[in-house]
Amino acid sequence: MTDLVGKAVLVTGAGRGLGRSYARAAARAGAKVMVNDVDADAADGVTGEIVAAGGVAAASHHSVSDPEAVEAMMASCVDMFGTLDALVNNAGLFMTGPAEAVDLTRARQLIDVNFYGVLHCGLAAYRRMADRGGVIVNVTSGASLGIAGMSIYGASKAAVSALTTHWAMEWAGKITVIGLSPIGFTRMTRAIGLESGPDPDDTGALVSYLLSAGARHLHGRTIRYARGDLHMLEGASFRPLGAVSAGSGVAAFAAMLDAIEPGGATARGPMKA
Repeated sequence: MTDLVGKAVLVTGAGRGLGRSYARAAARAGAKVMVNDVDADAADGVTGEIVAAGGVAAASHHSVSDPEAVEAMMASCVDMFGTLDALVNNAGLFMTGPAEAVDLTRARQLIDVNFYGVLHCGLAAYRRMADRGGVIVNVTSGASLGIAGMSIYGASKAAVSALTTHWAMEWAGKITVIGLSPIGFTRMTRAIGLESGPDPDDTGALVSYLLSAGARHLHGRTIRYARGDLHMLEGASFRPLGAVSAGSGVAAFAAMLDAIEPGGATARGPMKA
């Protein structure tokens, strides 16, 4: 079910936390893994762990926010392993705080990694896999649906979710594209006050399955694993409310919309991490 023997897998942000678990799990399933992280010591450390356990791995210190660096990283993967079969778009920055007090410099840095990093890596991987097939797993977050204090992080992950949907539509038959919304007990979850959580290695096992041939039917889906429960994101459509004739004016819209019960993010409350 999770046989990745001989497959070349690139995991971004793999120097610690969930990314480390993804890289190690893929290696245990037989993959040759490129361990990417801008923290060179962290990337080298995980690479060493994989090699010491009998696996095949190489480190990359490239920044996913730089498209030229991403091209160099992909070329290095192909040079070392002969091909690229799968990409786990995991690299990301995290920030919290009131929506009205956003540090714009930090916000731009976050979006450069969380959104543009996914875009750069996904496009570069597509160019190398489209003719022969492959898998892209984009790591998103429940924050994309709304968690108070995570407006910028959540917006960046909502953009990743949208990319996942569009890539799945446009690349069907060429590349399998799957979204993943995980929670593991890592440095990031500790930063938001969680004192315990799922073992990252459990999510690593899930990623190994998503990278395998057995998961091709999940193309276009987003899977969430949190607190031991597995979920699949459902629903991405507008509920019809009725027709309003052209030229009807404000009163026609008001008559229809005034009847709606209070709702939205405020009424439902923030999603729990």
